[in-house]
Amino acid sequence: MDAEDTYLFRHALLRDAAYQLQPPGDRARLHGLALALIESALGGPPPDAPSLADVWPVAITPHAMDAAAHDLALHAGLALNEHPTPNLHATRLLYLQRAAEYADTNYDSAAAARLWRVLANELAGEARAAALRRASDASLRLGDNGSAIALGEQAIEAASTCADPRHGARAKLQLATVYAAVSRFPDSEELCRGAVEAAINSGDAKLEGLAASQLGPVLHSSGRPSDAERSLQRAVDSLRRCADAGGECYALMHLASVYRETGRNTEAEVAYTQSIEISKQANAPRTEAIAKSNLANLYRLTGRVQECEQTYAQALAIARELGERRLVGHIVGDLAVFHSETGRAALAERGFHELLVLWREIGDRRSEAFALNNIAGLERHSHGPEQSIRTRQQAIALLRKIGDRASEAVALSNLSASFMDANEDARAEESYLQALAIHRDQNNRRGAGIVLGNLAILYGRAEQLQRAEETFLQAVEIHREQKNYRFLGVHLCEFARIIGRTGRRAEALQLWTDGQQALRTSGDTHLEEACLHAMRQDFTERGLEPLA
Repeated sequence: MDAEDTYLFRHALLRDAAYQLQPPGDRARLHGLALALIESALGGPPPDAPSLADVWPVAITPHAMDAAAHDLALHAGLALNEHPTPNLHATRLLYLQRAAEYADTNYDSAAAARLWRVLANELAGEARAAALRRASDASLRLGDNGSAIALGEQAIEAASTCADPRHGARAKLQLATVYAAVSRFPDSEELCRGAVEAAINSGDAKLEGLAASQLGPVLHSSGRPSDAERSLQRAVDSLRRCADAGGECYALMHLASVYRETGRNTEAEVAYTQSIEISKQANAPRTEAIAKSNLANLYRLTGRVQECEQTYAQALAIARELGERRLVGHIVGDLAVFHSETGRAALAERGFHELLVLWREIGDRRSEAFALNNIAGLERHSHGPEQSIRTRQQAIALLRKIGDRASEAVALSNLSASFMDANEDARAEESYLQALAIHRDQNNRRGAGIVLGNLAILYGRAEQLQRAEETFLQAVEIHREQKNYRFLGVHLCEFARIIGRTGRRAEALQLWTDGQQALRTSGDTHLEEACLHAMRQDFTERGLEPLA
C-alpha cells in the first residue's frame, strides 16, 4: 500500500473512532451545529422549494447552498435522531429536494435517482407521486431501465390516491416515456392515450398538448405516420392556445421529423424554422440550439452541405455559450456524422474522439459507450474490421458495467455487423444470439424481431437458405404484430434478394413488392429508394429482367 494511502486509511479510522466516542446526544447536537454554521457561511438558509404537490410546480430558484444541499440533508437527518422536531424534519426535506434538483441540473443521474427515491419515501400523496416520477426519469437517463419502469409503476400507484387525476396522467406519461425507450410501443401508446383522456376531462390544455406530443413519436415509431402527424398537430394547437412556447417548439420538432421521414422536406424545414423563431421570441436559447441542430440534420439529409455546416456551427455556438455540455456533445456527434458522410473521415474521427473525452469528463458512461460505437462505425472503413471489433467490445463492456441491458443488445448487434465485415460469421451469429436473448429476457419483442431479421440475412449469406427462411418468417411475424413497418420492409426486401439469387424470380418479386409497400406505410422514403436500388442491382447482376 502506498504511504499516502496508508496515512489516509489510518486517518479515516481515527476520525471514525473519534466520532463513535461521542455520546449520541452530543453527536446529534454537533450535526445541528454543523448545519447552522454551513448555512451561516453560505448566506443563510435558502428559500422554500416549490411544492411537489402542485401539478405544474414552478422552477426551483438556484441558491449558493445547493452544492452543499446533500451534506446539509445528511446533517439534518443525523440531528433528527436525537432531536426529532418538525422544523428539523422540514429542513431535511428541503435540502433533499434541493440536492435532487441540483443533481438533475448537473447531469448526475445516479445521485438524482437515489435522492428522489429517498425523498419519495418521506412523502405521501401528490408529492410522493412527483418524487417517484422524477426518480424514474433520472433512472432512465442513467440507463437503469428496470428501475425506471418499477419507479414509474410506483408513481402511478401513488397518484391513484390523488384527488386531481392530472397527477396520474403525468405519472402515466413518465412510464410511457420509459416504455418507448425500451421499444414497448403498444404499452407506451396505451398510457399516452390514457393521459390524453385525463387531460381532456380535466380541461388542461397544456397536459393535453404534452400528452399528444408524446403520443406522436410513439405512433411514428409504430409505423403510423399519418396518426402521428394528427397527434402532433393537435399538440401544437393545444400548446399554442395555452402559450407554452417550449412545449410548442418540441411538438413542432417532432412534427418536422414526421414530415422529413415521409419525404416532405419543405414542410419539415418550415416546421423547424417556426420552432427556431418561437424559441427566439420566448428567449429560450437552449430550445433554439436544439431546433437549429435538427434543421442542420435536415440539410444534411437533403445534401445542402453549406447550409448544414453553417447551421450546425450556429447551434454549437449557442450550446457552448450556455455551458450546456451535454447538448454540445449531441451536436458535436451529429456534426461528426455529417463529416463522415461528406468524406471528411479525419474530421469525423476527431469529432467522435472529442465527444468521447467530453462524455468521460461529464461521467456519462452510457453516452461514452454510444460514442465508442460511432467510432467503431468509422473504423469499419478506415482501420478495418478488427479495430472496429475491439472498439465495439469496449462499448459493450461499459454498458455491462452500468447495467444498460437494452443498449447492450443493440451494441451486440452492431458487433455482429463488424464480425460479418471480418468474415467471422460464427462469431457474428453468437453475438446476434446474445442480443436476442437479452431482448427476450426484457420482453422486447420489437428488438427481438429486428435481430431475427438480421440473423436471417446472415444465414442467407452463408447459403443456409432453409434456416434463413425459417428465421425470416419469425421476424416478419413479430414485425407485423409490433406494426414495425420499417424493419418489416427492410427484411422482406432483403429476403427477396436472397430468394432472387436462387432463381425464384416470381416469389422474390412478391416479397420485394410487399417490402416496398411496408416501407411506404412506414413513410421512410429514403429506405424505400435504397432497397429498390439494391434489388435492381441484384437483378442486373444475374441477368434478370430489371425492375420497373
